[in-house]
Amino acid sequence: MSIKVGIIDYGSGNFSSVWNAVRKLDCPMVHVQMFEQTTDCTHLILPGVGAFSSAMKRLQELELFHPIKESIDEGKKPFLGICVGMQILAEEGSEFTPTRGFGKVKGRVDHFLSVEPQLNLRLPHIGWNDVLFEKNSTLFQGIDPEESNFYFDHSYQFISEDKDASFSHCEYGRKFIAAFEKENTFGVQFHPEKSQRNGQQLLRNFLQV
Repeated sequence: MSIKVGIIDYGSGNFSSVWNAVRKLDCPMVHVQMFEQTTDCTHLILPGVGAFSSAMKRLQELELFHPIKESIDEGKKPFLGICVGMQILAEEGSEFTPTRGFGKVKGRVDHFLSVEPQLNLRLPHIGWNDVLFEKNSTLFQGIDPEESNFYFDHSYQFISEDKDASFSHCEYGRKFIAAFEKENTFGVQFHPEKSQRNGQQLLRNFLQV
């Protein structure tokens, strides 16, 4: 089966970076601004920079929310959410105002310090950190666990104990969720498009789903 990747453009600041990273993998791509453009796509990627609430509002304005939710729920196409694109796959986010997400993974997104205010953390969490992943992870195949560093930029964390999902973690003051895999839906808190060789391998793994 030939691969065609739809990258959803809803005004996210890092759309171009994700587009350029996927283009290096030499596969056909579609610039998605309306859901009809995803018809012949085999894979979908939702980039993200910014706030949970504004991302959800913009997807609603573009009439993308319900078609994306239907696609995720049916699980017909592999779907990857990046940073805020991952966070909005939760049931709810608290950034600025409580906002419902897609609800693919049971859980919520909260500010680091609202969870454990006693932690003396510099926020946003920006920079390179190692990700701890399971050997059978789909996204991290071919990545050396001793050199599994990825680039992060965020102040909010995904909190979940969804028993139907598998999680990878990072340490920043405490262990937090860095990525998840649930059926054909995947999410990463870090930015694979800025994570050099490891990021390219992760995107390549996603396209092989």
